[in-house]
Amino acid sequence: MNSKIIALFFVGIGLNSMAQQAPPVLPCERPDLIVSQLSWNEAQKRLTVRIMNRGGRTATAFLVYAQAETTVNTAQNPLCQSTAEIASLAAGASLTQSFTFPANSCPAPKTLTGANRFRARVDAKDDVCECVESNNSRTVARPGF
Repeated sequence: MNSKIIALFFVGIGLNSMAQQAPPVLPCERPDLIVSQLSWNEAQKRLTVRIMNRGGRTATAFLVYAQAETTVNTAQNPLCQSTAEIASLAAGASLTQSFTFPANSCPAPKTLTGANRFRARVDAKDDVCECVESNNSRTVARPGF
């Protein structure tokens, strides 16, 4: 009997570790799109977005916005913006989408030079009816700025 208790204890530890690494799937009969990871590569001027559907249904076509911002140029008025269309994402599935911001990607007179953070937003036009509508964006600071 003691061996069973110890085995259950270790299983419980493993589940807690996994829950911290990947958000759990929600018990909901709709999609729930989130930005589960967001990272900026300064050398390649690339924003990498990890998107997850935590809901119980497939998400149909949706847009992903990626943008460079400052404290003055916020989500409503970004320095630079790029979009990608995702055809669908199954319940519990994840995908990675990358966006590159070359030096001349910002419309004049704005430049990427002043950007101190990057934001990604999934279901940017609110086309998908989701379990939770308020968890669609994530921001990452630009190191050194």
